[in-house]
Amino acid sequence: MLDNQDSKYGAFVEHFYPALANRPILKEFLGKREYLAVITFISNVILERIAQEKQLHFRGSSHVYKWFHAFCFFGMAFPSIEGIWNTWWSLKTPGQVIAAFQYASCLMYKDNQNPIFDPWTPDLGGGPPELWVTDGHVYDLGWKKENVDFIKSVLTVDYLKDKLNKASVQLQGESFQKSQKILADFDTQKEFLKERISELPELLFAPVLGAWLDG
Repeated sequence: MLDNQDSKYGAFVEHFYPALANRPILKEFLGKREYLAVITFISNVILERIAQEKQLHFRGSSHVYKWFHAFCFFGMAFPSIEGIWNTWWSLKTPGQVIAAFQYASCLMYKDNQNPIFDPWTPDLGGGPPELWVTDGHVYDLGWKKENVDFIKSVLTVDYLKDKLNKASVQLQGESFQKSQKILADFDTQKEFLKERISELPELLFAPVLGAWLDG
């Protein structure tokens, strides 16, 4: 679902996301049980996409951005990011582990130093995903406060290092080697990582347009 390349799908995402994020349509028209069922379905789609991740190196545009954007949209639209996060960061599958390393790399490194996402170029695009950006036309909203508060409560340098260190044994080949390189960088990147983690909640909470202008 998140990898559909049909141009109509792109238009659907661009216009459906802001409609859903700007007005609580589902809560207005659905009962509590039905509303929770929709949230569960969307959560499961995102988690299924995360579980498909297989790479720890990207150059240029890639499908990998889809799950980053969908996860960010969920943080804007629904006050329940905790469920997705806890399932994802249980790190029970190689796909979850790889997605966690992808996410951590966006916090650990400057854009031109990220070992997973090669720098953006005019010809190929690419570059590390911005963790507060979605692919719909949602520019005037940030994440819901409940979701930002959750991220603030759980995301630390020690949390990332402990989780990834224990889970990297699930990886093989080039992905395992890349994961070991990132784990080895935790000490040298610690102060930068702490700064980025400290800044992240504010970037998530601010409207996307405001984050771009401030950046």
